[in-house]
Amino acid sequence: MTSGWAGRSWPSLTVGEEVAAGVLGPLRVTVDGRSFGSWDFGGRKPKQIVEILLVHQGEPVAKDRIADLLWGEALPRDPVATLEAYVSGLRARLHPDGRRARAVLRSEPAAYRFALDGASFDLWEFDELGARAARAPAGEAADLRQQALAFVRGDVVADEPYADWALPLRELYRERHIEMVLDAARDLLLAGDAAAALQLAEHVGADHPTRERAYRLIMTARYALGDQDLALQTYDRCRRAMIEHLGVDPLPDTERIYLGVLDQEPLDHLLGAPPPRAAATANGPRRRGSPVTSSSSRSRSRPRTRRHGSGSAGTCGSR
Repeated sequence: MTSGWAGRSWPSLTVGEEVAAGVLGPLRVTVDGRSFGSWDFGGRKPKQIVEILLVHQGEPVAKDRIADLLWGEALPRDPVATLEAYVSGLRARLHPDGRRARAVLRSEPAAYRFALDGASFDLWEFDELGARAARAPAGEAADLRQQALAFVRGDVVADEPYADWALPLRELYRERHIEMVLDAARDLLLAGDAAAALQLAEHVGADHPTRERAYRLIMTARYALGDQDLALQTYDRCRRAMIEHLGVDPLPDTERIYLGVLDQEPLDHLLGAPPPRAAATANGPRRRGSPVTSSSSRSRSRPRTRRHGSGSAGTCGSR
């Protein structure tokens, strides 16, 4: 996950919630006020059972499948019996009331599932808050995104970094988290906090050097802070990274921000829809509050998009 957000405290349960589970980071489970961390499940294999079930998000997982994921080719003599013994021990830890424990870690025909009906599950909370933010007005959206990001404590099941069974979900939420952080950076720009926006976008850019949206936000934030030279240099850094890693020039959206900075377009144009090219020129009048012209910016040329080598933009994730 992108640095800068890991390590935040896990949001507390709201009144009436009895079960909560968290996999955006090391495993966290709460059942009727009893909290469990990664090493509170009686060993690594029992913990992995809970994680496997949570990665399947409340769906039944066949016992044979769980055994394959736990042991691979190194199966115990009777894997199903061993698995059932682990589940029995897990239930005893989760709740002293056997019926309540079985209602949480449920038996299905030849399968188990972790019951998330009515529970607080961080993956779902993150997605729901993000969906609400996408429909909300700017100020409310920013608050919803901050709430969503508070659920992120690290990668999906961060305490099992080499688990193949977690990889698809881990990659999915890495991508969603990056986009959420960049959305939050844009929220900060719209709210007038360019310094905080710059910090978030720089974190993403450092970890993901081909993430063009991060460069666009860095350029815009530096421009908003009055540093046109550094904003323009950010485009140069982006272009070098794209050529080196993907063999292509930056996308038109990135070039639009670069040209907007070069031409000293108003900040709201850079944050909104593409402005008419005739509306602002390098030698035209400067609106009140727009950044001061850099003498070096006038000598810069406009970029021409072209491919370099055989790189493909689809090889390194979203741009």
